Amino acid sequence: MVSSRAKKSDGKGDGKDSKSKRERKLATKRAWARKAYADPVYREKKLAWDRAYYARNKDEITARQRCRYAEDPQVREKRRARVYGLSDDAYNAILARQNGGCGTCKRTDVVLCVDHDHETGKVRGLLCQKCNKGLGLFNDDPDITEAATAYLRQSRGDG
Repeated sequence: MVSSRAKKSDGKGDGKDSKSKRERKLATKRAWARKAYADPVYREKKLAWDRAYYARNKDEITARQRCRYAEDPQVREKRRARVYGLSDDAYNAILARQNGGCGTCKRTDVVLCVDHDHETGKVRGLLCQKCNKGLGLFNDDPDITEAATAYLRQSRGDG
């Protein structure tokens, strides 16, 4: 009988080897999926299955995504970087430039959204949800917002 101390390690059973085995298995699975997905018939079946799965589990999936977005700041940071090309440092710089508040109403006790130009994709600043929706409803058109301001002033008797 050979003691475990005297036996030389053959690499089996230690964490490092099992991890590489898992990685190899995952790589094989990915290669198969990539090859299978190239087949238009398989692709259509897979897409149909995915759509049906999402339809059956939509509430659970969206609740899980909302929870993850609300609880994990890295999820928000990654989304800002992916969608707007805005790093965490750039976001904090805009926030500091706006004194920690909405770029329009200056409120600081609200959640801020990234406001961007839909045509160019350029980030303009950070707005609260009300101001962001307001600009969107006015189609981001300064002429319309100026007309709305004039209308409000006239109805108050200011203009």
